[in-house]
Amino acid sequence: MRNKRLFQLLLLMGVAFPGAHGVICQDEQVIQTNEKITINSTVLNETRSILVRLPANYAERSEKYPVIYMLDGQTPRITLMTGTIENLVDSDLAPEMILVSIPNTIRPRDMTPSVFAGTPASGGADNFIKFIESEVMPTVEKRYRVQPFKILVGHSLSGLLVSYAFVSRPELFNAYLAASPFLQWDERFVLKRGEALLKPKKLLNRTLYFAIGDEPPFVEAFNGFKEMLDRLQIKDLDYEVRQLPGENHWSTNADVFNRGLRKVWKSWRMPSAATNSELSLADLETHYKAASGRFGYTISIPENFLNPLGFRLIQSGKTAEAIGAFQRSTELYPNSPNALNGLASAFERNGEFAKAKENYEKALKLAEKGGSNRFTESIKESLKRVAAKITS
Repeated sequence: MRNKRLFQLLLLMGVAFPGAHGVICQDEQVIQTNEKITINSTVLNETRSILVRLPANYAERSEKYPVIYMLDGQTPRITLMTGTIENLVDSDLAPEMILVSIPNTIRPRDMTPSVFAGTPASGGADNFIKFIESEVMPTVEKRYRVQPFKILVGHSLSGLLVSYAFVSRPELFNAYLAASPFLQWDERFVLKRGEALLKPKKLLNRTLYFAIGDEPPFVEAFNGFKEMLDRLQIKDLDYEVRQLPGENHWSTNADVFNRGLRKVWKSWRMPSAATNSELSLADLETHYKAASGRFGYTISIPENFLNPLGFRLIQSGKTAEAIGAFQRSTELYPNSPNALNGLASAFERNGEFAKAKENYEKALKLAEKGGSNRFTESIKESLKRVAAKITS
């Protein structure tokens, strides 16, 4: 979608060059569904299920993905989170992620860190965290291609679980997001235990985003949690704890999903990468090498940054640099007809018609496999053009 909008923008600007229409690859939108997996839990002594939503075109790609583990895993939260991920990805504000939703069975038991007299079925948070760590995560990691970057998300009582997981097991997840966390549980149990639990722990590159709305019963404990973090001054903890005027207990989910994930991935995105006319391939390589160090796994330059860069270089007459950008794109995304089409366009502009023909042919095979009739026809036209140049 981003590539398609870029092409439309270029047309409006009057920009034209051989093969530019090749940035359009898919006519159809991929419909994403959740796969249900059953886990016979020995930790909880019950049968549990999880719902897994994979990125679009997961089956056609070979990349690994970060994972969001979302508590209270049912609708409308699944729908809201799925839409948020898709919008952030489409806006180049976050990478694709796998979403693992964990539905409830006995919610008060699993989400609370202490036994409270008013709630007989309570105090099972440590056991539930163990269930996630020893049964849910291994199941996901065995079945899917995942990166070692994990995000935990919860709301209200499950936000309490997120809070407790952060102070007791900060190493387990890379980021902790909570909407309207129920921090007043059991006379502010998490706040009482949190400082002692966190003090001896060494955190490295952790992110935390908590928010509440206009919720007077929550404010005192919520502010106490922020004061605890301010007081501890934990190294390498990027945190934001804020109140949202005008929001209620349920509407805070939308803010936490959106702003929380944007905070997590703020140093992932290359600023102005899609529009900066001065941007070079070296700039992209430098940025994503640094981002890889920040997030703890190799982050490749996104294809939708490399291909527009290549076409801008073609338009600027820097064909050798354009070839380099597209060659890097084909190295990272060998099954992308967009990347191959771009490389062919660069070779064509550089007068290397045999190489252009070779890459147009490769792009055509992949485009036909992907079922994009419009893209297939445009590549065929490009092939006719370079074939005529070869024989002339």
